[in-house]
Amino acid sequence: MQKKKQQKQAEQKHQATRQLIGVEGITEYSLKTASSEVVFFSVKPSNISVLSEENLAAKIYSLMTVLKGLTEIEILCVNSRESFESNKNNLRRIAEKEENPAVRRLLEQDMIFLLSYRISIT
Repeated sequence: MQKKKQQKQAEQKHQATRQLIGVEGITEYSLKTASSEVVFFSVKPSNISVLSEENLAAKIYSLMTVLKGLTEIEILCVNSRESFESNKNNLRRIAEKEENPAVRRLLEQDMIFLLSYRISIT
């Protein structure tokens, strides 16, 4: 009974927030308001240096096709560097505090993986 009451309160809280900003519905890729629908696309970088010229042209054409179909568009380019740096620093802090040597080694391996991943995508 208590759990249902908490769930209902959480739903009411979310509903109040949606009403406050005028959101009528949320889909997987958009927000619907009374006057419009805002669609979000997340474009992730590829390592284009290893793609053939044909594959690169196909990727560009696909993105161009999607963008041509939109009447109004705003593009936001976000650099993931800050997030990457905070993840790396967080792992370093946790590893420094960790007393279990096995866990510390795993955290260090995670940092090495992050560094190698970062190098491969830039």
